[in-house]
Amino acid sequence: NVSGKQKTEWLTFDPDGPPDNKEWKLRVVPVLSYFTERTPGTVIENQDMSVAWHYQNADGDFGAWQAKDLQVHLEDVTSTLPVEVYQMKKRVEVRHVRAKKSKFAESLLTNLASEGIELDFILCIGSGRSDDSLFQVFMNLAASEATGNVKVFNFRMGLEKRTVPGIHMLDSISHARELLAIVADFGTKIAASENDIEPTSTLLLSQQRKLKKDSSKVTRD
Repeated sequence: NVSGKQKTEWLTFDPDGPPDNKEWKLRVVPVLSYFTERTPGTVIENQDMSVAWHYQNADGDFGAWQAKDLQVHLEDVTSTLPVEVYQMKKRVEVRHVRAKKSKFAESLLTNLASEGIELDFILCIGSGRSDDSLFQVFMNLAASEATGNVKVFNFRMGLEKRTVPGIHMLDSISHARELLAIVADFGTKIAASENDIEPTSTLLLSQQRKLKKDSSKVTRD
């Protein structure tokens, strides 16, 4: 959901409307509760379209072992349900198949195009492999002739060094914040200027080149 500038209500971009999450949660939550009772330090986080089992405060080895066992149980219970099970950092998450960042991004871009809104650039910062599908949506957009000159900047945040075409690395949260601060400051200057100056995408291109040449200066958190 996204709130428009001139609207006070939330907008749902899913053409099928909000899914019914009650049925699958009735099957999933009891399994999570069972593992919570037998694993001290774990908690359940219940959101609209997902349920997560967090074990960051549990015993390290025992929590990891239980997480693997939980995933097996959940995949069996949810085999016929419209959900997916994710083994993530210190948590196991069950999420409705329509609760994906990539699906939201596609719907948002379609909505903007239908309203005739042109984009100068898209800046996307992700933090793990789960964001790969989101990066791909924006890379497909950049490759499409129908989108004009929109520029896409995909950044993965973290110490993982695998090379993926079209995705650049930010080693730390502080570096991501630094990049966002530079973009925000540049945007303020554009808004206050009465003269034509280079678009924000030009700034991001220069920052992207700087990251490639000066990676040794990145602060590792």
